[in-house]
Amino acid sequence: KRQVGQTSMALQGLIPGVAITQRSGQPGADGGTISIRGKTTLNNNDALILVDGVEMGINDIDPSLIESISVLKDAASSAIYGSRAANGVILITTKRAEADKFTVSYNGYVGWQSAIDLPDKVGAIDHMLMTNTAYTNIGKSPLYSDEYIKEYRQGILTDPDRYPDTDWYDECLTNSGLMQNHFVTLSGGSKRIRTNASFGYMDQQGIIENSNYKRYTFRMNTDMDISSTLSARIDAHLNMIDQKEPSRTDAFHWMSRIPAIQAGVLSTGQWGEGWNGDNPIAFTNDGGLKKQRKPTAVVNVALNYQPFEWLTFQGNYAANYWENHTSDFRKVVQTYKYDGSPYYRSPQKSTLNDQTSRNLRNLLTASATFDKQFNDHGIKAMVGYQQEDHRYDMHKGYRENYAFPDYPVLDAGGEENQKAYGNSYEWSLRSIFGRINYDYQGKYLFEANMRYDGSSRFAEGNKWGIFPSVSAGWRISEEAFMEPVKETISNLKLRASYGFTGNTEIGVYESLATLGTSNWILGNQLVSGFFPNKIPNPDLKWERTGQFDIGLDLGLFNNRVRITTDYYKKKTTDLLYSVAVPATSGYQTMLKNIGSIENQGYELSIESDNLTGPFSWTTA
Repeated sequence: KRQVGQTSMALQGLIPGVAITQRSGQPGADGGTISIRGKTTLNNNDALILVDGVEMGINDIDPSLIESISVLKDAASSAIYGSRAANGVILITTKRAEADKFTVSYNGYVGWQSAIDLPDKVGAIDHMLMTNTAYTNIGKSPLYSDEYIKEYRQGILTDPDRYPDTDWYDECLTNSGLMQNHFVTLSGGSKRIRTNASFGYMDQQGIIENSNYKRYTFRMNTDMDISSTLSARIDAHLNMIDQKEPSRTDAFHWMSRIPAIQAGVLSTGQWGEGWNGDNPIAFTNDGGLKKQRKPTAVVNVALNYQPFEWLTFQGNYAANYWENHTSDFRKVVQTYKYDGSPYYRSPQKSTLNDQTSRNLRNLLTASATFDKQFNDHGIKAMVGYQQEDHRYDMHKGYRENYAFPDYPVLDAGGEENQKAYGNSYEWSLRSIFGRINYDYQGKYLFEANMRYDGSSRFAEGNKWGIFPSVSAGWRISEEAFMEPVKETISNLKLRASYGFTGNTEIGVYESLATLGTSNWILGNQLVSGFFPNKIPNPDLKWERTGQFDIGLDLGLFNNRVRITTDYYKKKTTDLLYSVAVPATSGYQTMLKNIGSIENQGYELSIESDNLTGPFSWTTA
């Protein structure tokens, strides 16, 4: 129910063992970094985010689309995801339509954001008085004479250009901070075909000028019962993000540092000198913009075939395509002295970096599930195959010296120092996985998982890794001796698990020797060529995280009070880390499997349903 710009922040403080850190309040960059049960690697610690089974960024899905969120923290539940699960897994299920029910719903909000807890900076006169005090305290003569301070006090009223009293926070934090989100959902269908379609628009203004984030969302989930044994699901997700910000990102640094005696804006409308030409009012309003446009398209198609009540086959294909178009234009800002004469010019020339990147990720999954009850014995088994591939392409252009800075495109820049860049990479992953569950009378539970992963990131002989896990549970509340206290203790479960997960989140070609490009002077001519820039290490192998977990689930008073406690200990070995090599090798570092990281901790969660019915009150 939280009104947040990024979905990751909706989870902050709600789940034990999940730490979410927000490092910025900038529109579009105010998402949180998610850490599940601490850090497990020196490389990428991001959790695996699956939206209806498809990997996506958690901030790519609007909270209005979400039906439920589950966090897999222990190895028993996450090991089935193998190499992608070392940092935990977050499963997101989106809303779907119900049969024979048509609804139209609207969900929206409007609010304002503002800076809080800003330093209370002193004005120009107090700045000079306090500076004199500081000088006196260290045995120096005061910097400002009494006559000058008296003159300045009068000049603030009559000649503010020469005697400025600038409140840098007030002058810089002039944008509205308006934030609005609107979602319309149409849901309905028959027993054979059901569709849920949502249209969303979000607009988040920053608190400094030229900072804005807009997101347009369309998602359609369709379920089809083709026959009594065959069903299908087709999900489509389209997303467009438009984001802009000043090309210089150090406005808060300068507005906190520059004293009030420096001019920000002159009475003529010209930009004041700021601090040696660094004027945050000027460069946030007139210093050029960084604009990003990020379209995303996801299609997920699944087929379910159930020839018998106890046997199900499932096939799934998903394609995730996204782009990022970035235009970063840094415009010359001319500042002036109080008398209108030119002062500093920063930067010395206008420049444009224009970059486009494209990503395509394909996911193919096939599985078969056996689920049957034999009197008091329940058995469920699943085997599956998965393959995934990813390709990235990027090109970038650079130009400078813009005679018409109001037209910041590559063709309008000078050609003398133009540059072009580009690169691409690809990786793939193949997996075989399986799971078996057994329960006796619903009281004694056992589960075993295994995943066999092969990654293109490693050399022959080290591509494949096995990641098993086992878990057991005892539902004590189902025992006969618990009947006398059933009304008080409605659920009591003891559980334990141990398992392994892996991590491949390193550079794509780290196990191989690679070449770099450079220029040399040969025969008085500039020539381009290649040179070896990295030592290969064919012995690189998977990082491996082992985790033990023991926990207790307690439900009281018909589960109106729920208490969960866990102890966990996990250790990652064979850490992938760049180590220094002798300078005589011609290189600086080499990636190796070295070292380990260990995390352990306790978790406690208490929830209660204080009131139920038309008016509900839940505490967590």
